Amino acid sequence: MGVWLLYLWLLVSPALRLQAYQTLIRIGTWLYGHTDSPHRCFRLPFNLYAKISHKAGFNTMRYISEHITIPIPRVIDAIPVPNGELSIMTRLPGEPLGTEIYTMSKEERTLLAYDLKRCFDRLRSLPPPNSGPKICALGGGPIHLLSCTNELSWPL
Repeated sequence: MGVWLLYLWLLVSPALRLQAYQTLIRIGTWLYGHTDSPHRCFRLPFNLYAKISHKAGFNTMRYISEHITIPIPRVIDAIPVPNGELSIMTRLPGEPLGTEIYTMSKEERTLLAYDLKRCFDRLRSLPPPNSGPKICALGGGPIHLLSCTNELSWPL
């Protein structure tokens, strides 16, 4: 039944869906406060997150989930907005690492490091997409490095 509801929801115009998501962002901010993420990420009701990112974000997450099995949120919807796209995705179980890492024992941190290494090794093993002989984002567009700047318009 959930798949049919999602299918019907995605038939609603993007403008109306965007208004609904903006309302959920306001409700989520009121319920949960602001997230620690500098990348415009918002916790929403219904175990969801909203993230404003560059347009390749949705394609990247879909590519990863189709090729390897690591814990990754499932993107439910992506709507173009002026500075990129608004992605609505599921929330992974657990607590944000930033709030827990300082209370972890040495053994727990060692296990975490091992798990993260396995995930990164799987990511590194991904075959390159069929984009031809060029360096680009999955959709063929520019690469955005948010670690260098918090602006979404800084392509390489």
